[in-house]
Amino acid sequence: AGGYIGFPPDVGLVVMGVAFWDGHSWHALGDGLNGMVASLAASGTWLFAAGDFTASGSYVTLDGGVAAWNGEQWTAMAGGVAVTAGLPGADAILTALRMQPDGRLAVCGYFDRAGSVSAQGVAFWDIETSSWSAVAEEGAELGDAIVNDVTTWVDGSLVVAGIFMSGDGPTASPRLWDGTAWQPLGNVEGQLGMSLAVMDNALYLGGMFWTAGGASVTGLA
Repeated sequence: AGGYIGFPPDVGLVVMGVAFWDGHSWHALGDGLNGMVASLAASGTWLFAAGDFTASGSYVTLDGGVAAWNGEQWTAMAGGVAVTAGLPGADAILTALRMQPDGRLAVCGYFDRAGSVSAQGVAFWDIETSSWSAVAEEGAELGDAIVNDVTTWVDGSLVVAGIFMSGDGPTASPRLWDGTAWQPLGNVEGQLGMSLAVMDNALYLGGMFWTAGGASVTGLA
């Protein structure tokens, strides 16, 4: 479990930002994380956290809003993510972590750099090499966007949901990476896409919007 976590005094447990349930009781993970945890993802013996935190305890600095738990302590992830351009004074926003079919971790949010790599809105963390990579080369990126979720379409293509800037202003239309460029999936009019799911060869989008492909909808298409 992640978030702002607190337990009643009679429980006798002090945790910071993240805790785990073993089927009987809650436990802390080391010194925890000193801020809100927005998302968690697990792979093998690794647990990953993303959110608004900067350290674990007094000695482990965690830059860029992401951290990895190796079973014993929280560790940094090669600088995490950051905003180096875009909105003046803006900080990176972390929204979701999703394990991908190829074993990489997708990190979503508002940022334009992951480690030393230029990556807008979504970046991959390779668990084997402990390194960051982008979806698109520079010049083919999402642009100024907040990515709230990512999934894989039936043909293996990456699909992201969020808020994307277009010539007509912000749009909630999801984007699909076709291997060369990001393509909008139809026309979704509204404020934002929040979550994605694939089921029975269909893509489902949840968020705050009112039309999708010209049809009147309310937050789900």
